[in-house]
Amino acid sequence: MFLDANILTYFKSKFLYKRIESIFSNDAGVRLLESSYINEFVTRIENLGSNISCVIIDDSADEKDVSSDIIAIRGALVKHIPILMISSGNNNSFFASAVKLGVDDIIIKPFTDSFLRERVIKLINNSRGKNVEIISIGLYKYIKGEFLKAKKGNFSLTIMLTSLKFANEDNFSQKEKIFFMDTYFNRLDSLFWDTDLFIKFNSKYYLGIFPFCDTRNANVIYKKSAQSFEELKATNIIPSDCEMVVTFVSYPDEFDSVDEGISKLIEKIRTSFFDYELEVFFSEN
Repeated sequence: MFLDANILTYFKSKFLYKRIESIFSNDAGVRLLESSYINEFVTRIENLGSNISCVIIDDSADEKDVSSDIIAIRGALVKHIPILMISSGNNNSFFASAVKLGVDDIIIKPFTDSFLRERVIKLINNSRGKNVEIISIGLYKYIKGEFLKAKKGNFSLTIMLTSLKFANEDNFSQKEKIFFMDTYFNRLDSLFWDTDLFIKFNSKYYLGIFPFCDTRNANVIYKKSAQSFEELKATNIIPSDCEMVVTFVSYPDEFDSVDEGISKLIEKIRTSFFDYELEVFFSEN
């Protein structure tokens, strides 16, 4: 697959940049631009304007500095360019904050070269309005960590996938559908606790991780989501013939391993959404 892209990197580590450079060394259309200082990086973003395909950063600094950097980067981007954060995985609690500040995806070290390249390609494709039907779960290690904590602490954990189904997809442009989905995402995101993780993967699917949430509480989430969805339809913010699709699996009632839980979740949404091409890649790399 030929990739034509300008990718900006902001790392403290020269080694990490060299690795990214190596990963895309065979992609003749990829131009990598490096910065080690936030002011220089923001200036580069401003100079390039809309000619940026993706931004890759890491979380090697302390949480406060990383948060400030994300805010500065997202503020400098003239349109929604995807931001990918490479994480050491030492501060999983920061993930939810990073996503809310503007990070689109997170990859936890260690990872394979092919895995990172695939993730970057998917982010760029999605930002360009290409309807990529495959979701890669890059937070596998995070999800597994939450599951192990639930298992050890003897408490429940619920995983959710949700999307919107349009009665007639051809009635709306890809840009309009992305707007409807973003509006839906933002409304649902306001319902959840800080301990929850609700992530936008692409223009079609969203994943929620809810610690201490059992089947009964999942039904409460569904009812609140349905109410918010109906409010959006009532105000004509999203089309009245649009349908909300939400699926849940809860530990320990429905699964006993992360792979089993996500497999059941995917099967449920395939059935509900008739999206039989949907795939999930399981990887701890």
